[in-house]
Amino acid sequence: MLNLLFSHRLCHLPDDVSGLIEECGRIVMDCIGICENEERQSEVRSAHKLLLSYDQCDDMFDTFSKLLQNAAFHCHKKFGIDMSEKQSNSSSKRKKNQSSVRNLAKKTRVGQQMPSSFEDGYLVAVGVAWQIRDLLGCEDSQKAMLASSSCELILNTLKVITTASIVECVNVECMSIYPLLAYTTLVMHMAAADPSLSSSQNSRNSTYSTSNPSRAVIEVMDQLLKCAEKLLRAGGPVNPASGQKEKEPATDASQPSDSESTGKKIFRKVKMLTAIFKFISDAITLRFYSGNYGRCLHCASAAVRQIISDLAQLSSQSLQLTEDDMREMTTCLKSSFTYMVKLLNLVLTDTSEASRVQLEIFDLANHLLDLIISVELSLGYGCVMRLIAAAKPWLPDLVVALGSTYMLNKIHGDVSLTMSDISTHFPSWPSVIARMEVDELSEDCSEVEDESISRSEKYPAFKKLLQTVLVLLRANVNLLDAVGMIFLAGSLFGLERDNDGLVLGLLHFVTAKLVGHENRHWDQLDMMLTSLDQIYLPIEKKLGEQIPGYRQNRLSAARALLEPVWMNHHSFESGRFSEMDEQ
Repeated sequence: MLNLLFSHRLCHLPDDVSGLIEECGRIVMDCIGICENEERQSEVRSAHKLLLSYDQCDDMFDTFSKLLQNAAFHCHKKFGIDMSEKQSNSSSKRKKNQSSVRNLAKKTRVGQQMPSSFEDGYLVAVGVAWQIRDLLGCEDSQKAMLASSSCELILNTLKVITTASIVECVNVECMSIYPLLAYTTLVMHMAAADPSLSSSQNSRNSTYSTSNPSRAVIEVMDQLLKCAEKLLRAGGPVNPASGQKEKEPATDASQPSDSESTGKKIFRKVKMLTAIFKFISDAITLRFYSGNYGRCLHCASAAVRQIISDLAQLSSQSLQLTEDDMREMTTCLKSSFTYMVKLLNLVLTDTSEASRVQLEIFDLANHLLDLIISVELSLGYGCVMRLIAAAKPWLPDLVVALGSTYMLNKIHGDVSLTMSDISTHFPSWPSVIARMEVDELSEDCSEVEDESISRSEKYPAFKKLLQTVLVLLRANVNLLDAVGMIFLAGSLFGLERDNDGLVLGLLHFVTAKLVGHENRHWDQLDMMLTSLDQIYLPIEKKLGEQIPGYRQNRLSAARALLEPVWMNHHSFESGRFSEMDEQ
């Protein structure tokens, strides 16, 4: 096909050059498997440079668009994914294009037919997507692509292929990340380019408003969030969604084989989610999007919860990742963590928006800490330490996100313990801290009754992370006060659920680690001091009830930790009120 498109432009070129361009056409068309073959990648890049130097790129982009149309049509046919009217009309010309290619095969040494199966068409589209992304990384080829009349059609067809790639990534083994990467890279470059490049396009029948590039980014983000939400609703490795009938028999490689590991399915899902949140954070950073932050944060939290669930599945089934898979999974988790904390940073920077999505910010920050614990438990110390190393530059943002709810509440005059913020999805990390503190207090942990802190696993990497977090908190008393409220709220949560180990562990952490035994910071911790009554008095009340001896011991120890601070605070308040009365 590429030779057909080039043929009308080769007649004026010397024979040796015409033959070279035809060979370059063969190279860029023969792209199945290129993503994993560095030698062929180098060969393709050389072909791109030659085609660009001889002004043959328009024909190459036109060919790319037709190959992508073919794959999009197969995705539409197989998975029922919607196609725009423009795409449908173009896809209906597949037979005509194939006929042209067959006619060409009689005249030239190289014949190339359109792939006739979903699998072949999709794998060709993956190779094309890799080339598109690579071309966008070079200034000259980037300009040529953005100015091409095929640019819109390439974007629109990538939309269909990307949708299939995300939604079916667990169910279909051949699904690749490259259509998504090409799709997001292209729309970002279109938005960042000179508006004249987009306004010159005829976009009346296009899927996206490419005459308004920023609007196109918003529409792509909306689409990707829908795809992510659909993928997350499906949960773990499952069959295709009910109601979607396959309209052609699946080939062996297009469906996951029995031998394909759960780890690989999870890895494909994590890669897709990582790419989506990279795009989201980049779009917000470049100010192409300033819309529904709450939806982005909510989807990010759901994604982290799904990853935690998937890692637990790996651990519970004693499934072992290969060394290569482990390395790639670690890299992917590092990227996911970074992009999601960056998202928190971007939302917090917009203070007016941050005040409207407090709970979503708080939830995501908690889930990210839970993710670190999950990685340590499921993938081991080495993997989580690499994750923590990547996360370290972003820890201040994560800590600020944790404390943002109470800091914003304080601004509005509300300094009460906000139980609703943690009771819906109580995070794991406070329970792990409580477990570690109870372990320090006693070698015998057999009395712990609540399952949320009864696990005996050690978390050396999380302990190291916690030391870094403590340093950050002690450097800013207002932030320490806000994050300290989380531990007090967790203690109250444990008290209301008769989880005395959680109460004792968190209060020991607050008094011994967060503030310190010397209590030098307490007089500056306005919110925490004001909230002590909400914990101390209920503990005293509980101790007056008929409860088992081990519970009496734990609650008595918890009260003893708070008593000096509580008594000192009330003595100070009593003295202050006495002075006011005397005046």
